[in-house]
Amino acid sequence: MNSKNSDSIEIEVEDIEESLNKTVYVPLENNLELKGIVRKYFRLPVSNQDEVKVQINDQQYDIVDILSWGIGIHLPRPEIFSVGEELDSIKLTVQRRIFRLHGGVVHISPYEYGNYRCGIKFIDQDEESERIISEYIKINRTKLFSRK
Repeated sequence: MNSKNSDSIEIEVEDIEESLNKTVYVPLENNLELKGIVRKYFRLPVSNQDEVKVQINDQQYDIVDILSWGIGIHLPRPEIFSVGEELDSIKLTVQRRIFRLHGGVVHISPYEYGNYRCGIKFIDQDEESERIISEYIKINRTKLFSRK
């Protein structure tokens, strides 16, 4: 059993894998609760646009982050795509490997400096692309957290 103590807040987790991607309620004083979402999947920030690129409908977009089953991209205007829209022409390049994918727009949210962030989930993704993207994320996640 893992336990983390911060001031008077204590969180106990029996099995970390079972607790992922769930809403967690932490009781506080005066009958208040702190609500937090624990994400199951790690989003890798993309800082090297040469290693990971995306082209949608023949237009290049900057990638904010990547998951094994989706990406977050920058949009200069929110009306470029709409939530729920299916994207048939996604060309994702991960370390010089090109994948042609189908996806759906999950959200469009305001982002920094007047830009927007668009979340795209891959639909009917093949096992090879998911495996290679997962390996890329795993390797770079280790690098990200091992920097000193």
